[in-house]
Amino acid sequence: MRAGEELAWAGEIESGFVTDVQRLLDEQLAGPSDSVRTLIVHDASGTIVATSADATATMGLVHTDLVGRSSWNPLGTAVSEQGTPLPDEQCPALRTLATGEPISDFVVGVLVSETDMAGHTRWLSLSSHPVGVPLAGVVVVATDISDTPRGRDATDNLLATYRLLGRPTSDLILHVDLNGAVLWASDSAAWILGDSPDRLSGQHIVTRVHPDDVPAVAELLAAIRDHAEPARLECRWRVSDGRFHWMATQARPISSESGDLFGAIIGLQDIDKYVLDRQKFAEAQQQYRLLAENATDAVMLMD
Repeated sequence: MRAGEELAWAGEIESGFVTDVQRLLDEQLAGPSDSVRTLIVHDASGTIVATSADATATMGLVHTDLVGRSSWNPLGTAVSEQGTPLPDEQCPALRTLATGEPISDFVVGVLVSETDMAGHTRWLSLSSHPVGVPLAGVVVVATDISDTPRGRDATDNLLATYRLLGRPTSDLILHVDLNGAVLWASDSAAWILGDSPDRLSGQHIVTRVHPDDVPAVAELLAAIRDHAEPARLECRWRVSDGRFHWMATQARPISSESGDLFGAIIGLQDIDKYVLDRQKFAEAQQQYRLLAENATDAVMLMD
């Protein structure tokens, strides 16, 4: 174990497990390296029980952000090299706990900037090492490879993925601050809401929704400020001709490397025809029910 990698443990840990972890570090993971890395120790249940005392060098997180969690990615921002969201169950620690087999050079991207998601994604190479026989836990080594050819290629892939968000699409993507003011909108705003992204910038989203739906959107913003994942909403958004279209509305909070919230990504999908058809069908059902319940004739359904 190199200088700066001393482990900070969470509470009382069984001494035999601590010894096994230290033996692994001394025998297999020691040695010179120019790379900055962080150590993360999971027990047999998957809970993080120790990290390098300062995990910010690679993870953008402090020790207390990680210990006690089952996720090494508490902000939920990890992506694969292809730019797709990365569920915890795909990451090396849980896979090693499930199989007992080590995993090496598993590359993930972690958001560490509040200003530019793609440009400030830190790329890590994760390796997981089983501890003890029988398996008592896992040590994960996270190495920063952002400034390597592989890391730079991954950033290019991610930037290309983000650029696709602004191309013609059936969805509208909004970046808003915690108050709901639009900071950025994808180009699809032009044909979904009938406004250019520049005209949307600075507008508060509640000014674009139907008055009856304002409370639901206010609840969505409140959930974001409470670090919660807001539920999917169906609400009416005003388009350029003054009419309201039903939109499926989803939001995802965005946090800085310190865990402070600074906004959200909101996705809108036009479902106006689907909702109107559903309402017409419900009205027709109600009309037939009224006829059936109030008819003076006897009605029978036969095979």
